[in-house]
Amino acid sequence: MLRFTCKRRKFFHQKNALKSGVCHSLSLEIITATNLNAKYLTCVPSFIDFWKLIDAESSFAFTPRVVVIAEEYPSALVGFEEYCQVVSPGRNHTALVAQLARLVYAADSDKDLVMTSDIDMLPLSSHVTDFALHEMLKRTTDLAIVRDVLGIGQFPVCYTIASPEKWTDIVMSTGASHVDRITEIAAEFVKAYEGSHGGPGWFTDQEFLWDRVNALENSGASVLRLADDQTGHLRLDRVLHRFPLNWLLLPFVRYGIFSDYHVHHPISRNHRFISALKTVTRQRIESGQKRVRET
Repeated sequence: MLRFTCKRRKFFHQKNALKSGVCHSLSLEIITATNLNAKYLTCVPSFIDFWKLIDAESSFAFTPRVVVIAEEYPSALVGFEEYCQVVSPGRNHTALVAQLARLVYAADSDKDLVMTSDIDMLPLSSHVTDFALHEMLKRTTDLAIVRDVLGIGQFPVCYTIASPEKWTDIVMSTGASHVDRITEIAAEFVKAYEGSHGGPGWFTDQEFLWDRVNALENSGASVLRLADDQTGHLRLDRVLHRFPLNWLLLPFVRYGIFSDYHVHHPISRNHRFISALKTVTRQRIESGQKRVRET
């Protein structure tokens, strides 16, 4: 409890630093998760590399973290141990554990704030995250729903930001292990789960987040709700921007138009594009090119 109290005091102290124009060092962990499904496991290196790259353009300190649902560390991720944490699924479906682990394990962070994300969502600019963090500092809140793209009954896990203490409140930690808490959440919210994209139970994490955030807000918690027209979020999308359009849009990435990239699967067939994307993003950051699209 002392850790959370100290972190909350440090977080709200940033408000004064922001007003005075002092460069602050508020830290943000970006947490995601995956099971051993190759479709998502192969995204881990890019997820880590892109967030490390984007960290260079922000006044905040970004650190990626990947929770890997497995019994042992996968050989495919050798070299990324610093950013990965292996969690056994227990008796639960590994895909369900991966979805809920992002919320439950966010409370363990030693950073000031934690933002949840998807493993196949790569950042192309820090502007949306920076905007959200600045708004949180100005409004003195430690919980923000960054996007407004879902209807009633769900909040997007990609992206939600909260302090570790607030994540503890959200998941209602009972003192049991995190895997046991995931089992409890599944028993309460999931009637059937197949592990198929969009299938029964697939939106459990977003429904649970809606339920808990609204409960906290009704109890007096301050919740910042942002919209894309405020943050200027614009996605390079795997559905809307298929080949060859994705390649034709690289110059717009170079000028900071896009916020993030929803990966074209499989990675093995799109590694050249992802490599090119990383190159133009690095060029933009190294040249000091700021986002040109008004937000």
